[in-house]
Amino acid sequence: MEIECATTIYNLLKARAVRTPSATAIIAPERNPLTYALLLEQVEHTAKSFNAIGIDRNDRVASVLPNGPEMATAFLATAACSICAPFNPGLRANEFDFFFSELRPKTLLVQSGTDSPATAVAQKHSIPIVELFPSVERAAGMFSLKGDKQAFAARGGFAEVEEAALILYTSGTTHPKMVPLTHANLLASARAIAATLELTQEDRCLNIMPLFHVHGLVGALFSSTMAGSSIICSAGFYSE
Repeated sequence: MEIECATTIYNLLKARAVRTPSATAIIAPERNPLTYALLLEQVEHTAKSFNAIGIDRNDRVASVLPNGPEMATAFLATAACSICAPFNPGLRANEFDFFFSELRPKTLLVQSGTDSPATAVAQKHSIPIVELFPSVERAAGMFSLKGDKQAFAARGGFAEVEEAALILYTSGTTHPKMVPLTHANLLASARAIAATLELTQEDRCLNIMPLFHVHGLVGALFSSTMAGSSIICSAGFYSE
């Protein structure tokens, strides 16, 4: 499928890997760059890993990961083969309790070795946990997954155009509300941003926005992927 006609995240990534397999997709400090061919490999491996433990394309996966290249590739991979619901790792236990009670995710994705109250809250709600292990010896953003088998994946493989890819929550003083975004929604937004910024394959985007936020996910990561640009994934800038 041509990039211009791609209707899902997976179709976009596959088309990009076919057209420019050796082009750089992800850059991170002190890591080897990730090509579009390797990005597609990671996405396909994630789908197989999810399906093997019973997660299919209609299941919601709560993601609590630190900013960086693994968060970037994990979002693209998870949204391609299930429904990704990314959360701020800095939320308190009572906040995770509220969100998980409403979202009812099939699993919680966390990075191995990180300490988050999300893990204890997931255990309280009997939500299985899948751990992400960064493959630091490989290109930036590559990882492996470990989790117990939950059930049979009734609808494995990759999602279709009108299926949900991402769930975000509204912010403000009122009760936060779930906002599901389909593959069609995300691709339309990414195309519009890439066109407005006139992004090309020669461009690099330095992302300092959190990747649990729509501006980081779509405004930086996904629009750059749409254009075939490179995105530099840092851990963010912090003051003492």
